[in-house]
Amino acid sequence: MNEKNATTGQNRRDRFEVQLSEMNSDLDILKERLNEELKELGIDQSKARQLLSEYYKIEDESDFCEGTEKRKIEDDTGKISRRKMEVEHGIPSAQ
Repeated sequence: MNEKNATTGQNRRDRFEVQLSEMNSDLDILKERLNEELKELGIDQSKARQLLSEYYKIEDESDFCEGTEKRKIEDDTGKISRRKMEVEHGIPSAQ
């Protein structure tokens, strides 16, 4: 029994190592492609960081506003399920 479990564990580990290696290789390829695309667009690392920072700042503000709107409705109507509140008040779900 222990031998069978050890063999099964070894096989799982081997498959995991192969998948991990493939994923790392894919990540490296994607990073290279992204760098090439950024160079073609004339975007250096500092500009890319600035663009991402601005994007995530806008994204965070949007999430904050949406959360605030839902909280206000909850305060006005009492506790109801999030899904029911979204449907009744026409708020897009976070999914």
